[in-house]
Amino acid sequence: MTVAGNDQDLEIAGYRVLDRLGAGGMGQVFLVAHPRLPRSDALKLLDGAVSSSEEFQARFIHEADLLAPLSHPNIVHLYDRGRLDDGRLWLTMEYLQGTDAKQLLRERGPLPLGLVAQIVSGVAAALDYAYEDFSITHRDVKPANVLVRMRNGRVGAVKLVDFGIAKASTEASSLTVTGTTVGTLGYLSPEAINGLELDNRTDLYSLATAAFELLTGAPPFAGTTIAAIMGAHLYQPIPSLHLRGPGLPAELDAVFERALAKDPAARFATSGEFAAALAAIAASAPDACAAAPPAPAGEGESDGAGDDPHYASTTIRPAVDDPAGDAATTVLPPSAPAPGATVELRRGETVDLPVTAEERLLLTPPGIRSDGDLFALVVDGDRRVLSEQHLVFYNNPRDPDGIAELAATGLVLAPHLLPRGARIVVAVASDAPEPTRPTVPAVVVECADGAWAVPTAPEPGLRAAALCEVYHRDTAEGPVLRLRAVAQGWTDGVAALVSAYGVEVDET
Repeated sequence: MTVAGNDQDLEIAGYRVLDRLGAGGMGQVFLVAHPRLPRSDALKLLDGAVSSSEEFQARFIHEADLLAPLSHPNIVHLYDRGRLDDGRLWLTMEYLQGTDAKQLLRERGPLPLGLVAQIVSGVAAALDYAYEDFSITHRDVKPANVLVRMRNGRVGAVKLVDFGIAKASTEASSLTVTGTTVGTLGYLSPEAINGLELDNRTDLYSLATAAFELLTGAPPFAGTTIAAIMGAHLYQPIPSLHLRGPGLPAELDAVFERALAKDPAARFATSGEFAAALAAIAASAPDACAAAPPAPAGEGESDGAGDDPHYASTTIRPAVDDPAGDAATTVLPPSAPAPGATVELRRGETVDLPVTAEERLLLTPPGIRSDGDLFALVVDGDRRVLSEQHLVFYNNPRDPDGIAELAATGLVLAPHLLPRGARIVVAVASDAPEPTRPTVPAVVVECADGAWAVPTAPEPGLRAAALCEVYHRDTAEGPVLRLRAVAQGWTDGVAALVSAYGVEVDET
């Protein structure tokens, strides 16, 4: 692999890089030119640290092994795989110029019934083919794993991707891999949650859950904690789709009551049967569309962060009420400690960082447990998450702009790449079964001209904490980069913390 300046100068295993399509905690995805054919492919390259992990290496190879024999118009085609001289694993697959269904939902809101029926039909055909011909269940069907190419307002192509956790139908489900949920929790079937033997009807349930979300703008079952979401799938009655999505035909309720039945035996026999039932109703009302769901209460509101009007604050829920912890921000002058020295910040304090911090800020935790994660969220002034990067792979992390990158000892931030009005939220969370203090007691933030220790939230029994924020502030002398010690926590884990910043439990 050669590197010279930018992505367009990269060459990976003989493939010339045309563009970088995305990056996350496991690696990067590139658009590449085939070395011999006039064709562009997608190349997935695992990071070195991940490639050396036997667990993630096995998952990567497993995905390639499963995809290799599959040949279907609704499944992305695998072309090749290999290992670079430095040990990193790669694979190339079909590149589809389009977007995923989750992004389509973000851009357009609830989708018309006819459009959803076309998407579901394509995914159902892929699922039935994989199960009937190879006895494979996908086990991670969700809108983000469905690629859609639109042509003249209609669906031109639908491709199912990410077979990384697919298994033979005789294998039981497994909920965790090093503390992370395998199969996105919001779409898991009751039998998958219970760890039972799975067949094609588990993918049917996930497909119906995804279709419900595409039609109404929200999944049928939700909750603020992992336990609450699991309980909803297991015990809550199936909600009425046409009541959740005013404007949709009432006949859809019966279709989704069957597709989302708690007992697999009560569901449709195949995903194709579900798709056909949906298409039959869509034929007479293709343009039927639900009204967009209302914005969450408090969206965009400020908590009035003291004397810093340029600080775009976020509504957060401390685990313990502590008025003193939300006192007016104390602004410290830029500090340049002696070599090796670290300035300790207190909860609520901020410091204006040296100019060298714009290019590179290193976040170093003293240690992290297998069920925890240190991560950086890039958030705009309206609480929308623009990108994210994780020290531990969790929820399909992404940061295509390179604002936060993985390093050997932590995360590296590039604040100069921040969009105007955006900020970086540094947080830690754990989904340990028992309440615990946050998995990282503190984090050191350092640049070429200084280092600062940021405390964690002091309350016991926490599972998540926002440690600090990095953002720009306009001053009379010009814009400055500011570090603020937040140190506020949550008792109910990752889901509660990320939902406070508008992140969905699945990735979105």
